[in-house]
Amino acid sequence: MSNARNLSLLLNSSGLLSSEDFAEGAVSTTAGMIHGFDVDAGTGVLTWTAGVDTLYDGNFNHLNDVAIVGTDDMTFSVDGNGHLIMTIG
Repeated sequence: MSNARNLSLLLNSSGLLSSEDFAEGAVSTTAGMIHGFDVDAGTGVLTWTAGVDTLYDGNFNHLNDVAIVGTDDMTFSVDGNGHLIMTIG
């Protein structure tokens, strides 16, 4: 069974998720958020911007090098090997 079909089994007749289909306390209270990342070409410094609300300029050029759609409880750091680490909660 595909994920799309599994999700359809949770939807009520209005196409909404039914709260009775979730275990008590299972629904997150986080809000959606877009996180933008930019790398300075001269220094290699990575800059993280939380709460990005515009992805493109008027000419449809990307405003960030990378954008991650996530939640407002996500934080990011870089480890000693230069890997981007995401933490939730």
